[in-house]
Amino acid sequence: MTASGETAWHGFGEAIVARERLNTVVTAIRSEDYPTAAQRPRNSRLDCTRLKTELGIELPHWREELAAVIALRDR
Repeated sequence: MTASGETAWHGFGEAIVARERLNTVVTAIRSEDYPTAAQRPRNSRLDCTRLKTELGIELPHWREELAAVIALRDR
């Protein structure tokens, strides 16, 4: 289960930088250029379609949840 919408780690990092108004650049790299012991699939997006169609559960967009987490931190 995951929030709605989709992004890559690069997009997630850019959203944090923009939201926090950080003066930095997030550089995109290919997954195969990041050293890790684990093999990574090219497409690891989670599909929550059945959650919505069978149970009627639709989660908020990941950008809304990112804002909520940052707001909690700032309390």
